[in-house]
Amino acid sequence: MAAAFEPLTLSHVRKLTANTAIYRFAFDDSEATSGMSVASWNTSSVTSCASTFEGCTSFNGDLSRWSMHRVVSIGYMFREATAFNGDLNKWDTSSVVYTNVMFAGASCFDCANAR
Repeated sequence: MAAAFEPLTLSHVRKLTANTAIYRFAFDDSEATSGMSVASWNTSSVTSCASTFEGCTSFNGDLSRWSMHRVVSIGYMFREATAFNGDLNKWDTSSVVYTNVMFAGASCFDCANAR
């Protein structure tokens, strides 16, 4: 498992998303820490988003444009992410195998409109 780090520059963001996984605590609870919104990250090579936002109590970023077609694991991705309520309807999750407790404790997530 690669060491997680906070992307402080565009170069760091590119390095992070070039890897095949985005790991827990790869960035702070706030989008402002990275200097750019996670909405603009190129996730087309990512295969695991497991625990990415686990425990982020103030994160509610726009992830609707993330490319998820290669992602296999989204387990624990939003576990205890108590403020997240983003639209994930456009995600292609056809490759996903692991979804273990993806939204456990995510008290604000409303999946009433999920397909």
